[in-house]
Amino acid sequence: MTLRQTIHAAPGKTTELITKLSATSNQALKTRESLFAQLSDELTRYVEIEEQHFLPLLRKHSETKGLVSDALKGNKDLRASLEKLSAMPKDNDEFLAELDALNKRFQQHLRDERKELLPSVLKAFSDEEAGALAADIQGAVADAKKGKPDEKQEEAAQAKRKA
Repeated sequence: MTLRQTIHAAPGKTTELITKLSATSNQALKTRESLFAQLSDELTRYVEIEEQHFLPLLRKHSETKGLVSDALKGNKDLRASLEKLSAMPKDNDEFLAELDALNKRFQQHLRDERKELLPSVLKAFSDEEAGALAADIQGAVADAKKGKPDEKQEEAAQAKRKA
């Protein structure tokens, strides 16, 4: 997978979880809490991988060094939105309104990443550097997925506990 493909694929699960969470009703408290926990884990992992693997390489190139501060600010805003959502009751419309605000920040973050960061990186990095970064990000994502239990296994364990 190329760096462009890797960057475009990375936020897929986060976007899917936001969509699912937005479609829940105020009465679906357990579902909302479960989906929010997954969203929080996924978005946190996304931001951490970006900060640990992508941004350090941006700092090394003079052409991309200036982009790091904006990316870090965007990540800080996403974390603040997650914290705000985490502290809110999940069974009201205010939660959905704040989730919508988080989604808007996340979508803007993705647009900035795709329209500003990625073109600058592809211009400044050699093909080898871009390929190594893509492999590094893919490896980090795979490692992170290994570290968490399979969702199907988790659902089965929850059903067993309820029974």
